[in-house]
Amino acid sequence: MNTVILTLHGPEHKYTIYLRPGAGADWQRAVADIVPANRYLLLADDNMAAHLALPADGERFGNWRCLRVLPGEEHKNLDQYASLVNAALQGGMDRDTVLVALGGGVTGDIAGFVAGTLLRGVRLVQVPTTLLAMVDSSVGGKNGVNTPAGKNLVGTFHQPAAVLIDPSFLDTLPRREYRAGLAEVVKTAVLDNQDFFTRLEDTAPALAAGDHAALADAISTCCWIKGSHVMTDEKDTGMRQLLNLGHTFGHVLESLAGFNGSVVHGEAVSVGTVLATDFAARHGFFDSDGADRIRALLARLGLPTRIAELGRTADAASDIDVSPPDWQALLGSDQAVRALVQDKKSSGGKVNLVLPHGFGDCRVDKGYDAVTVVRFMRDNI
Repeated sequence: MNTVILTLHGPEHKYTIYLRPGAGADWQRAVADIVPANRYLLLADDNMAAHLALPADGERFGNWRCLRVLPGEEHKNLDQYASLVNAALQGGMDRDTVLVALGGGVTGDIAGFVAGTLLRGVRLVQVPTTLLAMVDSSVGGKNGVNTPAGKNLVGTFHQPAAVLIDPSFLDTLPRREYRAGLAEVVKTAVLDNQDFFTRLEDTAPALAAGDHAALADAISTCCWIKGSHVMTDEKDTGMRQLLNLGHTFGHVLESLAGFNGSVVHGEAVSVGTVLATDFAARHGFFDSDGADRIRALLARLGLPTRIAELGRTADAASDIDVSPPDWQALLGSDQAVRALVQDKKSSGGKVNLVLPHGFGDCRVDKGYDAVTVVRFMRDNI
């Protein structure tokens, strides 16, 4: 399959996304061809580092140096950020060094935060290895870490110099992680237009099975859609906010679960997207048939569609040994309301929600009472 190249143009930034099947077999050479440099600092997901037999933490290989990143939302925090920054500086990091993120969304997010703040900004190449990262988090320059107060509340905007995507990396993923990424694909289709959504309905069996041709089409379409939003609204003050469809509800569920691995981001987005469409249907913004199609497609792709299913979807490869969250208790607590009003889109104690008014017609609807929204979530466990 030939390379697919998407070049994103914005008022301040321009960079290229390379969808290059097979590049992962020689990813170092591919990165060096795209962004030449004398030195590279690799921030590698610990799981991917083991899979590729990369050097130990802090070791050099040629003109590369490797730092390992602990995967999982529970490790996307200020402690790991500080550890990586200190290790980079102690290893002689300078502004001519290119930082390379190799891993999933957590690795890309924390690497972007390191790149955006270290020496006031160094070049970054994103090499996503999970579907969620390929279709969403590696594109757009958003980065950051979680805090006890909520998800992604500390971070920056720092656009990559380039993004290199090889769908064959997905063959290394546990099924649960792969399925979770499909939630972002569905969300993007609802956001963009019904044609893309219908295409996903038609190719659902191939996508669920990890077919590379179906994936390449979905990935390139998602990157183009996200890129068009990002480059017209880089700092997330207008059109880009629509990309958060399903995320306000999803982030609350992730926060309540405690970032302990019982709920992964894509699963929360899947349920959050269903909640957003149901909320919109209940208020007369979105037709119930459309909401049913969205729920049915997510279910066909093996994703949870109800809050009660979250934390109970781990497969044997996930190695999760935590108990499922007690959603009735959590959504009946003040913690749920606090998590909702601390969402970055909320203002003045009121909740702003991205809601579908039709396929390809999503809007930021403002001014909802947080208690009312939490009550809706509790009534739809």
